Amino acid sequence: MKQILVAPGLTAPTFETVKDLSSFCFKKVEEFLRRIGVGDATLRISVDKVSKFYEVKFEVLDFPGTNPFVKVADYNLRKAIHKAYTKIKKMLMSRKS
Repeated sequence: MKQILVAPGLTAPTFETVKDLSSFCFKKVEEFLRRIGVGDATLRISVDKVSKFYEVKFEVLDFPGTNPFVKVADYNLRKAIHKAYTKIKKMLMSRKS
Protein backbone atom coordinates (compact mmCIF):
# COMPACT_ATOMS: atom_id res chain seq x y z
CA MET A 1 0.00 0.00 0.00
CA LYS A 2 1.33 3.39 -0.98
CA GLN A 3 1.31 6.32 1.44
CA ILE A 4 1.64 9.96 0.45
CA LEU A 5 2.27 12.82 2.89
CA VAL A 6 1.92 16.37 1.60
CA ALA A 7 2.71 19.21 4.01
CA PRO A 8 4.09 22.26 2.20
CA GLY A 9 4.99 25.29 4.23
CA LEU A 10 5.38 23.55 7.58
CA THR A 11 8.55 23.87 9.62
CA ALA A 12 10.78 20.82 10.12
CA PRO A 13 9.62 20.01 13.70
CA THR A 14 5.97 20.38 12.72
CA PHE A 15 6.51 18.21 9.65
CA GLU A 16 8.05 15.50 11.85
CA THR A 17 5.00 15.63 14.13
CA VAL A 18 2.74 15.23 11.12
CA LYS A 19 4.88 12.38 9.83
CA ASP A 20 4.73 10.50 13.15
CA LEU A 21 0.99 10.97 13.67
CA SER A 22 0.09 10.20 10.08
CA SER A 23 2.17 7.02 10.03
CA PHE A 24 0.16 5.82 13.03
CA CYS A 25 -3.10 6.65 11.24
CA PHE A 26 -1.90 5.12 7.97
CA LYS A 27 -1.16 1.82 9.70
CA LYS A 28 -4.61 1.66 11.24
CA VAL A 29 -6.41 2.54 8.00
CA GLU A 30 -4.21 0.18 6.01
CA GLU A 31 -5.08 -2.71 8.35
CA PHE A 32 -8.76 -1.90 8.07
CA LEU A 33 -8.61 -1.71 4.25
CA ARG A 34 -6.92 -5.11 4.10
CA ARG A 35 -9.66 -6.60 6.28
CA ILE A 36 -12.38 -5.35 3.93
CA GLY A 37 -10.46 -6.49 0.84
CA VAL A 38 -9.13 -3.20 -0.55
CA GLY A 39 -5.37 -3.70 -0.36
CA ASP A 40 -4.39 -1.74 -3.50
CA ALA A 41 -5.52 1.69 -2.29
CA THR A 42 -3.22 4.67 -1.82
CA LEU A 43 -3.57 6.75 1.35
CA ARG A 44 -2.88 10.47 1.18
CA ILE A 45 -2.78 13.03 3.98
CA SER A 46 -2.32 16.73 3.29
CA VAL A 47 -1.67 19.36 5.94
CA ASP A 48 -1.75 23.11 5.39
CA LYS A 49 -1.62 25.96 7.86
CA VAL A 50 -4.37 28.44 7.08
CA SER A 51 -4.19 31.48 9.36
CA LYS A 52 -4.19 29.98 12.88
CA PHE A 53 -5.79 26.69 11.81
CA TYR A 54 -4.24 23.47 10.61
CA GLU A 55 -6.27 22.07 7.74
CA VAL A 56 -5.96 18.29 7.38
CA LYS A 57 -7.22 16.44 4.31
CA PHE A 58 -7.32 12.67 4.39
CA GLU A 59 -8.13 10.70 1.22
CA VAL A 60 -8.14 7.07 0.17
CA LEU A 61 -7.22 6.89 -3.53
CA ASP A 62 -7.99 3.95 -5.86
CA PHE A 63 -10.95 2.96 -3.70
CA PRO A 64 -13.78 1.08 -5.47
CA GLY A 65 -16.43 3.63 -6.37
CA THR A 66 -15.78 7.16 -5.14
CA ASN A 67 -12.69 7.94 -3.07
CA PRO A 68 -13.39 8.60 0.63
CA PHE A 69 -12.28 12.16 1.48
CA VAL A 70 -12.29 14.09 4.76
CA LYS A 71 -11.30 17.68 5.49
CA VAL A 72 -10.86 18.94 9.08
CA ALA A 73 -9.58 22.22 10.49
CA ASP A 74 -8.45 22.82 14.07
CA TYR A 75 -6.07 25.00 16.07
CA ASN A 76 -4.33 21.88 17.40
CA LEU A 77 -2.53 19.80 14.76
CA ARG A 78 -2.77 16.56 16.72
CA LYS A 79 -6.51 16.99 17.25
CA ALA A 80 -7.04 17.79 13.58
CA ILE A 81 -5.22 14.63 12.45
CA HIS A 82 -7.08 12.51 14.99
CA LYS A 83 -10.46 13.97 13.95
CA ALA A 84 -9.68 13.31 10.28
CA TYR A 85 -8.62 9.74 11.08
CA THR A 86 -11.81 9.13 13.08
CA LYS A 87 -14.02 10.50 10.31
CA ILE A 88 -12.33 8.51 7.53
CA LYS A 89 -12.55 5.34 9.61
CA LYS A 90 -16.29 5.86 10.15
CA MET A 91 -16.72 6.56 6.43
CA LEU A 92 -14.87 3.36 5.49
CA MET A 93 -16.90 1.33 7.99
CA SER A 94 -20.16 2.63 6.54
CA ARG A 95 -19.02 1.76 2.99
CA LYS A 96 -17.96 -1.72 4.07
CA SER A 97 -21.56 -2.85 4.35
